[in-house]
Amino acid sequence: MNLSEIAAGQQQMPPEAAAMMQGMKMVMTGSIWVAKEVPGAADYFAYQKAVAAAGMGALMGRASGMNMPGMEKMTKAMGSLDGMSYLTEIVMNVEGSGPMADMMKQMGGMKITTRTTSIKTEALGDDVFKVPEGFTIVK
Repeated sequence: MNLSEIAAGQQQMPPEAAAMMQGMKMVMTGSIWVAKEVPGAADYFAYQKAVAAAGMGALMGRASGMNMPGMEKMTKAMGSLDGMSYLTEIVMNVEGSGPMADMMKQMGGMKITTRTTSIKTEALGDDVFKVPEGFTIVK
């Protein structure tokens, strides 16, 4: 993921901070363990494929308030899986030069592990999709 592209899309980021991220990349490596013969795998696969086909990776990135060019690539990769991701291990490291890159490299790689611990296939009730009482949108 090119961090300078992400910084360029942030309206709230000062130009000086965006300039410090020029030439920096977040490199992600890892593995995904996929289960094909588990309850819900077909539905999960169909969902991931639909998200990738609809180009929703970029939309999900924008919904978070960030320009995330790598999200589209990530959703396409997830949509190519033939089953359900059961265990995902990703290590993220910063590459590049300059003071900001040097500072982030000192922190070392960040490891993210996602593990599926249970699967439920029964239908969700409509109440799950209701806006909670007292919820307000603040812009």
